[in-house]
Amino acid sequence: MNYITKLLTFVFVLAAIYPEIIFSQKQLFVKNGEENYSIGKYISIFEDKENKLGIVEASSDSIKNKYVYHYMETLNLRFTNSTFWIRFVVVDTLKDTASVIAVPQNGRTWVLIKNEPTIEDIRLYYRDLNAGGNNYIEKKAGSAVPVSDKTIKMYDFIASFLVQKTVPDTVYLRVQTRAQFILSFNMLTIGEYAIHSSKRNFFHGILFGVFILLMAYNILLYFSIKENVYILYVLYIFCYTLFLFTYEGYYFDIIGRTFHHDYFILPMGASSLGGVFWLLLTREFLSTKLNLPWAYKLLTYFTPIVPIIFICTFTFSTPWLSSVWGICLLGYYLLGFVIAVILLKKGVYLSRYYILSVSGMVLGIMLINSTRNGYLPLPYNFWTRNSIHLGILWEAVVLAATVGYRFNFLKAEKEREKSLMRNQIASDLHDEIGSNLSTISLQSQLMMKNQLLDNDVKERLQNIADTARMTTDKIRDIVWFINPFHDKSEDLVLRMKELTSKMLYRLKYTFKSDGNDMHIFDLLPDLNMRRHIFLIYKETLNNVIKHSEATEVNILLTAKEKKFIMIVADNGKGFNEEKIVLGAGLNNLRNRAALIGAQILIESNGGQGMKIILEIPLKD
Repeated sequence: MNYITKLLTFVFVLAAIYPEIIFSQKQLFVKNGEENYSIGKYISIFEDKENKLGIVEASSDSIKNKYVYHYMETLNLRFTNSTFWIRFVVVDTLKDTASVIAVPQNGRTWVLIKNEPTIEDIRLYYRDLNAGGNNYIEKKAGSAVPVSDKTIKMYDFIASFLVQKTVPDTVYLRVQTRAQFILSFNMLTIGEYAIHSSKRNFFHGILFGVFILLMAYNILLYFSIKENVYILYVLYIFCYTLFLFTYEGYYFDIIGRTFHHDYFILPMGASSLGGVFWLLLTREFLSTKLNLPWAYKLLTYFTPIVPIIFICTFTFSTPWLSSVWGICLLGYYLLGFVIAVILLKKGVYLSRYYILSVSGMVLGIMLINSTRNGYLPLPYNFWTRNSIHLGILWEAVVLAATVGYRFNFLKAEKEREKSLMRNQIASDLHDEIGSNLSTISLQSQLMMKNQLLDNDVKERLQNIADTARMTTDKIRDIVWFINPFHDKSEDLVLRMKELTSKMLYRLKYTFKSDGNDMHIFDLLPDLNMRRHIFLIYKETLNNVIKHSEATEVNILLTAKEKKFIMIVADNGKGFNEEKIVLGAGLNNLRNRAALIGAQILIESNGGQGMKIILEIPLKD
């Protein structure tokens, strides 16, 4: 009993590894209601190493027994210079349906399509039902065949062929290519092929539409922000869009063949450029020059590898180099993934979005390679064939969202850097210049106590001390505005109230504001404008103290009719502007108002006080 078990186990293992030894070639029976057949498990293959056989020899009895049955949906024959003959048998015993074009006398018309776009030369042979004997009709297809020579100018279309009713019909394919030899074909009714093409074009149309919108959006961002990461993203997506346009055959369906081997050179060239822009995008997006300098250099050195291999592939006519090219292109994404993981561990949280985006592309590349090479037990269908396209769609959308997030992130970082710089400048002004000016003022006052100095020297020293004291006071104002901790509206209101109580301590005054007075300056977020308002206010109070002889001052801050208004009125002696010589004080007020686009009104009549009104238009 144990011997029987071991024998059965050996047979099953052998059947799994070499099914062609155990099974004979299966015939493809057309089933009722099924109009799309993957013919991988129905084909047997013969390798013509000398590339000399024609259909007569390939279909002869002497060669018939040399065909090998593999029983696989998708077969990867790697790179070879041989020609392969493929044979499958179709048996159509069904009645005609509306979904196919029937030929009442001879049979039914079917369509054969290829799932691998880059196969160069395909010849389909099927029996001529209108002639006796072994006469075959030949139809040409493949990437190398000019579009004008094709029956239908569709990139995946091989040929339509007749299958005789109720009689097993043997169909032959002669296949030759310099690319990786992936054999994957489907047989469809004409109606089903129309549906299949519509779905394919619709899916690709969605991809093209999304990519164009993403490129337009990031071009606008680039011109607004002038960040290289946005233009690199656009170039990367453009290269992939060009790859999709050429690899899926739309370029050749619309434009046709333009030069030798363009069906390889155009998609591989677009992918190579896309890889270059991807590494450059990675370098800029993750800010590797700042966060990881060695990675910045590594990405720079790796950038030309894929383009060099691409050039060598066609210069030296070495097909296997395209596999090396594909591995290196995958390496670009894996390299970026590894660097992003390292940066994530260093606390660069922007890298997690990069990891999220690139994982889709890496998964797509691994999935299509696994299904094409039979590493995974997955069918080579719509989803697996388009796994790279779905991966790049995921990557493009996530990156687009992240690029917008990165804009806000960088903006916040720049604001933080500005705040730190402003804080440092404020500290330096206060500690260095303020301290030095205080020293100058103190030393001048000490020198004036020397009895040996004449009055002229003492007067000059007094001027130096006064100038130092005034400059120190101005420096304090500058330091206050530079300090980022004082950017809030309420800080400026408190500063003005503090200044008012300090300067008008001998006078009766009121300080009012319509509405919420602590947030009145939220209407004027510009720091420079706030500084000029404060200095106008300070100069006005200074004029009141020096010249007005007032006993009462009323101050009002308000906003109405889309204007910010500041009013300072006193009950002093006033002046007649026509009878006085304007001093520097009033000129300074007008000049500062002009700098911020404001209007300043000075109302005064001799003996009736003075009112200064500052009006600033508010932006919507």
